[in-house]
Amino acid sequence: MSMMDLSKTYEKIARTIASDLQSFIGVHMVKTDFDFEAMKSAAARKNPNTGEGTLRIRSGNLFRSFSPNRKDAQNILEIESTREGMQLRYGSKIPYAAIHEFGGTAGRNGSAVIPARPYFFPAIAEWKAKKLDSTLSKAKQEIILGVKEWLANQQQSNQ
Repeated sequence: MSMMDLSKTYEKIARTIASDLQSFIGVHMVKTDFDFEAMKSAAARKNPNTGEGTLRIRSGNLFRSFSPNRKDAQNILEIESTREGMQLRYGSKIPYAAIHEFGGTAGRNGSAVIPARPYFFPAIAEWKAKKLDSTLSKAKQEIILGVKEWLANQQQSNQ
């Protein structure tokens, strides 16, 4: 008898969750034309779509770093088996990801004060509120299908 390997099923579930989360993250970022000269005035920092302080997408690198399908080293998508079950680590390795989420100082001698412009944790909270139950239901279905497929393969190999 062989062991059942659900790693591909878990990976599929993790990629589905990450894809869903990326769409929620995108909702919390507003794409606008970025004008460095205009940014010098306080009025230009106001985002007409959602108010002052909203993170803007300039190059798209931060948003794309949350893609579960990226082959580069900019994203974090790891699945780990623990005693309690499966653990998913998801995020971005872009250096400025955290400063936009939490705020802080940057530049020489900390001369630039970056306000917190949360996009990640609000997206997680919204995803949990709107999609967690359906995602867990789909995940259970995927696992059940994986178990059924494994059982069918076991029955065929025993005949």
